[in-house]
Amino acid sequence: MDAWVNKPGFPVVNVTRTGCTLYLTQERFVLFNLSTVDNTSEWENLLWQIQFTYKTQDKPKKKIDIWIKGETHTHNLTSDANSTNCSGGDWIKGNIDRVGLYRVNYDLDTWEALADQLSSDYTVFSTHDRVSLLDDALALARVGYQSYKTAFKLLNYISREIEDGVWAVVVNHFRFIQRRLRYEQEYRLLFGFPEDELVGLPQHK
Repeated sequence: MDAWVNKPGFPVVNVTRTGCTLYLTQERFVLFNLSTVDNTSEWENLLWQIQFTYKTQDKPKKKIDIWIKGETHTHNLTSDANSTNCSGGDWIKGNIDRVGLYRVNYDLDTWEALADQLSSDYTVFSTHDRVSLLDDALALARVGYQSYKTAFKLLNYISREIEDGVWAVVVNHFRFIQRRLRYEQEYRLLFGFPEDELVGLPQHK
C-alpha cells in the first residue's frame, strides 16, 4: 500500500502470452525522462501490489482477478478454467473497465488480436474498456513501449465509434501528435486522419 499512497506515479503491467501461460511484469510508467528528475534511484525500483483483472476472447463476459505482488508474476490461464483455447491468436484484455490505476502493455500478437476484435465487433468491449485500450496504446507508443503503427491499428474501427468518451481520448492524443509534428513533413498525413474522422462529431477540448 505504501507505493500507492506515498510514492509518485503508477505502474504499467507488461503482458506476454505463450500458449496458456501469462508472463506479467510491472514497472513504473512515466511520460518523461527520469534522468531530468531528482531522486530517480528511489523511484526506479518501485513495486506495487496490483489486483490485475482480465478477460479472454473465449469468455469475454467472465472477469478473472489475480494479484501481482512482485516485479514478475506467472499465471496459467487453465487454472481458472477461463480459457479453453491456448493455441494462440486470441486476445486477452487486462484492467477490466479501467478500474485499476495502471496501464497495460501487451505483446504484439495480442495487440493485433485486440485490433482485429475492435474492427470486427467493437461492442464486445465496454466503453470503459475501449477507452483504456486506445488510451494505453497511444500513451505507450508516445513513450516508446511500442510503435505508433501498432497503436494506429486499433483505430481502424474508429469511424463507427459512437461514444464521446472514446473520441475524447483519441482527440487528446492526436493533438499531442499534431503539436510534435507541426513543422514536419508527416504533419499533413497524420493531421488528415483525425480531421476526416471527426466531421460531424462533438469537438472535445
